[in-house]
Amino acid sequence: MGSRLTMAGAAKNFKASTNCSLPELARMTALNQAELLGIADQVGSLEAGKKANLVLLDADLTVAGTVLNGRIIPRGM
Repeated sequence: MGSRLTMAGAAKNFKASTNCSLPELARMTALNQAELLGIADQVGSLEAGKKANLVLLDADLTVAGTVLNGRIIPRGM
């Protein structure tokens, strides 16, 4: 049986458990994962030449929007 924990849920849990800063949380949820997968040269941080894939969060760390390859994805798609 697998887990139903989303990355957004995991980020909320981690932030609540550790009281880490938002930059630390961003690194934990994005760059560390990209490094583990060997794709940190393409994704995982905001840098020139990398794919513009973003998850936009509100103050409660709830997903507020998505940007995929630099394009805003309408909610519900």
